[in-house]
Amino acid sequence: LAFGNDGLRFLLKDMSFTVNGITYDHNTVVSRVENGNQNQNNSKDSRWLSQTEMDEIINAAQAKGIEIVPLLNLPGHTNAILDIFEDQYNASGSQNTFDVTNQAGLNAAKEVFKKYVDYFAVKGCKFFNFGADEYANDATGGSFSRLSSTDYGKFVDFINGMATYIKQHGMTPRAFNDGLYYGQYNSVDIDTKIQCCYWSSGWGGYNVASASTIAGKGHAMINTNGDFYYVLGK
Repeated sequence: LAFGNDGLRFLLKDMSFTVNGITYDHNTVVSRVENGNQNQNNSKDSRWLSQTEMDEIINAAQAKGIEIVPLLNLPGHTNAILDIFEDQYNASGSQNTFDVTNQAGLNAAKEVFKKYVDYFAVKGCKFFNFGADEYANDATGGSFSRLSSTDYGKFVDFINGMATYIKQHGMTPRAFNDGLYYGQYNSVDIDTKIQCCYWSSGWGGYNVASASTIAGKGHAMINTNGDFYYVLGK
């Protein structure tokens, strides 16, 4: 259930939080997310699911033996989340990705992330997918290849931190494949408890690690073939 992928289509009853010495009240967060959602489609649709509606979805799914796996994509595909912070934490040239070299920005991203992990853990979900794909894919020359080895290490630290928080809340972390051991960065220490949803083997200039490479590191693999999974508009 990809509620956060460019837009942010599920909001909790309390979206307020404080980070980096700044308090963001609930109404401000909702208003900025709605504005961000409007920019994701030609119909300017700002709608989102309420916590009551999500409760109903999860209850109905559980009654039918359907397992909900929530997905909140970070640090990329975060247009509406970045709008909460008035685009002050964007990667250079990107409207949809947090700059992994900006620790204040990553702190902000994680505060939003933690609210959702807390919610879905209480609802009994067993898995949480944090995406981690297509870094700055909207920018000229975007992708993980724009990151130096030091900066890619900061990306790894960020996703490892998210994985740890998910595990601490009794769930198994998942992510898409392309950020894992990208290109020449195959010697980094990525949490092997992260299950890999392998959706693409890359394309010209996008040199993702092979499925066998990621499996060889010890990650459980899930076939998420990009030719078959449903994406609105494709």
